[in-house]
Amino acid sequence: MKKFTKKPKIVVFDKFFGYKVGGAQYSLQTLLKNLSADFKFIGCRVEKGFSANRLKTEDFSVERIKIREFPRFPYFEYFLNRKKLSRFISQQKGDYLFAQSLWAPLAVNSFRGKTVYFIRDEYNLNRIPNYYSGFKFWLKELYILSQYPFVKKLFSDNEKAIEKADLVIANSYFIKNFIKKKFNKESEVIYPVVDVLNLQKIKIPPVEQRPFLTLIGSDVLKGKPVVEKIAESMRNHQFMIIGREFKKPFKRKNILYQPWLKERLDIYKRTKILLVPSLWYDAFPRVPVEGAVLGIPSIGSNRGGIPEFLPQELLIENVWDIEKWAEKILEIEKNYPSYSRVLMEKAINFDAGKQIENFKKIAREKLNVNL
Repeated sequence: MKKFTKKPKIVVFDKFFGYKVGGAQYSLQTLLKNLSADFKFIGCRVEKGFSANRLKTEDFSVERIKIREFPRFPYFEYFLNRKKLSRFISQQKGDYLFAQSLWAPLAVNSFRGKTVYFIRDEYNLNRIPNYYSGFKFWLKELYILSQYPFVKKLFSDNEKAIEKADLVIANSYFIKNFIKKKFNKESEVIYPVVDVLNLQKIKIPPVEQRPFLTLIGSDVLKGKPVVEKIAESMRNHQFMIIGREFKKPFKRKNILYQPWLKERLDIYKRTKILLVPSLWYDAFPRVPVEGAVLGIPSIGSNRGGIPEFLPQELLIENVWDIEKWAEKILEIEKNYPSYSRVLMEKAINFDAGKQIENFKKIAREKLNVNL
């Protein structure tokens, strides 16, 4: 086998690279910190849609491309910036490209070296989920229809990118199986990176001082309306919903609406139980694993990759069965130590070290590169 005498040069593209906007960015950035390569990080200059400057991290030197922003119309925004970004990526020199996010197909198709495509959710599988009901369902359908030509172009680009990519990385077996079924493409699984061993060293307040039942993520797909209904049925409990769109904390009845925080630990230190009532097919939420390490149990909907971590007794089959959610919350409160212990033990299998070593092994075998 060829011997590696120098570090590979890797171009990394994610529209939101260098912003702490979610689990996908955290996972990729943590993974890259543990690889040996000469990196060039490329993202986009984001000024609309969320408080970008507040969530910017200085951990990486990122070249940010100025784009024309239309965050309410993401497919139109993609189409509008497509040629500029394609031209920019095609001029990048490197041995490999790593790309993720909705705009990843653009980077994969434009790069001239070997490519690794990280697929994180339904949106990278040529699906636009609509989990609204009633009037809002039809409004969403009209909204999607209004962007149809741009959606069609992105889907075409995405199909080409999946076929072209030298390596496709899924973040759960649910996503891996979907890629195989829809695109007939094999992929490898690297779970979201969670630094279990370091999290185990952190002490959070005792459960009596952590009053909140918490949802991290405030959009409909994450289950915000479900949590609001649970809160309405459990007036003697305190709930917290974390969202990027909230400018400052505010309270309605027994729900605290809290702006997104750079440090998730500040959220966990106030949380008794984590709620993961995903309406969409959540690929694999990192939050339940992080919470488990800290001794915080989670309850989740039985969708997507959530069952790959949460055991059956902590899954809700019908996400809209509010009574079941309330029953499970009360059951966990009565048997808190036992639920905490079981999940803490399971979380060890998802430690970042194992995922990083697995990725290095895959890179050696599939890309012939030593990282």
